[in-house]
Amino acid sequence: MKKNYLIFLFIFLGLIKLYSQKQLTEKQIDSLQNTIYTTNAKNADKIEQICTELYDQSKKIGYKKGQVEALLRKTAFRINSKNYENVQQYLDECVNLANEMRDYFYLTKAKAMEASMLMHLQLNNEGKRTLDENIKLIPKIKDKNKRLFMETYYYARYIQLYSDYNDSILHYSKKRLKAALSLPDSDIEKPRIIVSTAGYLTHYYNGENIQKAEYYLDVQKKYLHKTDNLFDLINYHKRKADFIYDHHKNEKGYLDSTLFHLKKAELYAKIYNDPEFLELIYPEIAHIYADKKEMEKEASYLKKHINITDSIIKNDNKTINDIIDKKNAKQSLNKDKKGLSQNQWTYFIFLLFLIVLILFILHILNKKKQKIIAPNGVLDNNVLNEDMRLKKLALENNIAFFSSFLEVYPNFGKNLLKINSTFTHSEIEFCALLRLGLNSLQISSAKKMTIRAVDSKKYRIRKKLNVPSDENLYVWMSKI
Repeated sequence: MKKNYLIFLFIFLGLIKLYSQKQLTEKQIDSLQNTIYTTNAKNADKIEQICTELYDQSKKIGYKKGQVEALLRKTAFRINSKNYENVQQYLDECVNLANEMRDYFYLTKAKAMEASMLMHLQLNNEGKRTLDENIKLIPKIKDKNKRLFMETYYYARYIQLYSDYNDSILHYSKKRLKAALSLPDSDIEKPRIIVSTAGYLTHYYNGENIQKAEYYLDVQKKYLHKTDNLFDLINYHKRKADFIYDHHKNEKGYLDSTLFHLKKAELYAKIYNDPEFLELIYPEIAHIYADKKEMEKEASYLKKHINITDSIIKNDNKTINDIIDKKNAKQSLNKDKKGLSQNQWTYFIFLLFLIVLILFILHILNKKKQKIIAPNGVLDNNVLNEDMRLKKLALENNIAFFSSFLEVYPNFGKNLLKINSTFTHSEIEFCALLRLGLNSLQISSAKKMTIRAVDSKKYRIRKKLNVPSDENLYVWMSKI
């Protein structure tokens, strides 16, 4: 599959180069734009090159629709890869072009992308406001199928917004699936939307209603062969493995079936080149090998998990240190400048604020790892190492985890009890898992709970601690 993507992109870039030697027509631009739907997100660097060329070609001939399409595709790839450089600039240009064309489809799509970016940056209130204001414009889209597609697009953003609230996920997932099923079969986005939405519903019902969970797995399977979206392929096989392991333990060969789907998920995660997916999958494969009494393979996958976790942390640390170095260099440069004008001071303060905001975002975005920066701007490696050790104990459900955690964070339990004296030992231990950044899937695997049960417990803890619904629970825990 990876080879096919690379061959496709090589041919595609060749066509772009060939066409760029002459002026493209609107029809040629549309044809090239549409083929981008079939490419894979991991090749974002090549896609950006293609989109930039198509944008330039469209601008040359005054083709605004081509400009917007290219900008939106480039924006989507940047948001998915958590690279927000110039994204707001692209979106603002899309909005201006859409207003000039009086095209509500592109206007609402650009605004939905803006909301998605805001939520990725943990600015949920701003994201919600953007969605609420612009979903009202969808009825103004003249084409029925485009209206249906945009409904699915906004429902997906609401699912993202209310990811901690299962009832909201259920509500918007059902609305999204209904709209997707109404799309014509000729719509190339239809299979992807159905597979991803049925995945949300499988996640919701697993542990609550086995029949419904299995039904939505079957819905995913029905449309899976019609999409090459690796993200959906990984999630389907991961959910299928969880379902078999949770509900088919009395059947012969259930471990082999579970392992088959986990291996499929691992394969697609490697093609997708996403270490965070592999970080989730490796301990589960190790767990299956432990149940099969294949200790050598279990040890191998546990080692893979440790290595990839180390790699993720090192890469994140490098990013943070690079930003710190740039900030210190900028501060040193500005110290040498005298008599700055009011505008220069305003710019300088804004730049410092932006750097601090980036540092804060990097600090909280990855829920699996909690980074601590010392007052002098240097990463505290001792704390990072302790957190890694504690996280390993937690993922192994080691009996020594909680006592070890309290040795490192002796005031954590006391601070929780000050807020709510009714907290039990098990609830404080669960909060410790959140303090270390373990997500629902990791907690579910370690504690042998369903994901639904984990999410429900998160909700109860949020209520007991009076954590506002618009505040990230992981970030809140990191401050205790």
